[in-house]
Amino acid sequence: LAAVFCRQHVFDAIAGGSREFDLGHTWDGAPLPCAVGLAVLDVIHERRLVERVRERGPRLLDELRASLQGSSIVGEVRGRGFLLGVDLVDPRDGRSFL
Repeated sequence: LAAVFCRQHVFDAIAGGSREFDLGHTWDGAPLPCAVGLAVLDVIHERRLVERVRERGPRLLDELRASLQGSSIVGEVRGRGFLLGVDLVDPRDGRSFL
């Protein structure tokens, strides 16, 4: 499932120009993928996955930072929720990306 959001002035420019917002493809509105997407949303809601990630995400980030602390190839560990990132750097200067 997907959605496209834009500001009103962007929509107005498209509507007044080509009059097309052509971001679709051959699977638009296919019943099976839509049913699967709705089932996934039900599971996310029923199991309170968003709330659980909100509660557990900071701890996961802290533990990841602690476990990588002192590594010469880790520049920064950052993230939000369960979406975390680790910047890998050249250990010779601590800045250049690997």
